[in-house]
Amino acid sequence: MGRLQTAKTHYKNLRERVYEVLEVAAPGDVFSRVLNLGIILLVVLNVLAFGLSLLDRMQPYQLYLDRFELISVAFFS
Repeated sequence: MGRLQTAKTHYKNLRERVYEVLEVAAPGDVFSRVLNLGIILLVVLNVLAFGLSLLDRMQPYQLYLDRFELISVAFFS
């Protein structure tokens, strides 16, 4: 098997695993379950951070809220 064929096989395996992880977790797939719960938590934290950024008394923390938003947008991208 040539290098190109080996690379294609690894790419296909990686692509299939990413699909498995991002879909509904199969029974016993701990990594998929943890990743799905992490994504849900990140979305909830983003909504909370957005709501907090609208409050005037949260202005001292605006830099941290903006950084959190930037990191989460980078993750979802």
